[in-house]
Amino acid sequence: MHIAAELERPLEFGTNRRYAPRRTLTLASVLQDSGASAVIHDLSVTGLSLETSDPLAVGEKLLVDLPLRGATCATVVWRDGSLFGCEFEESVSPAAISAALLRASPGDRDVSSDADGVSEQDLQPAMSVAQKMWLIIALSLASWALVLGILSRLLT
Repeated sequence: MHIAAELERPLEFGTNRRYAPRRTLTLASVLQDSGASAVIHDLSVTGLSLETSDPLAVGEKLLVDLPLRGATCATVVWRDGSLFGCEFEESVSPAAISAALLRASPGDRDVSSDADGVSEQDLQPAMSVAQKMWLIIALSLASWALVLGILSRLLT
């Protein structure tokens, strides 16, 4: 059986900014212009989606308070009820994304892959603290055994 398909290649990052990896989170923020509270639901270097009761219109510019970055200018590009998709005027640094993830509620952090394919779960320690301690002790003893073996050969 043959299936005809046409694969669409993602455009380069510079021509379509929606291809930036997004991280889901729940982070309380404030819209600087109106002082209205907002909840950021996903964040990337190029934009975010947020939920607010403030009546925003597509094309409206707003300032969103982000950790490490402060007031950040964004333009509303879509709206679905009280959920808004916004594009940043200037890209946000990966450090600002990390700071936002650290400030977000722990249970709501995304463990999906970053742009380099490494997920937060991949960065978790593979060994417990006790296992690491035993490994350190074993390597220390092996190192001392090696040093004593070399010294005994040099002295004889």
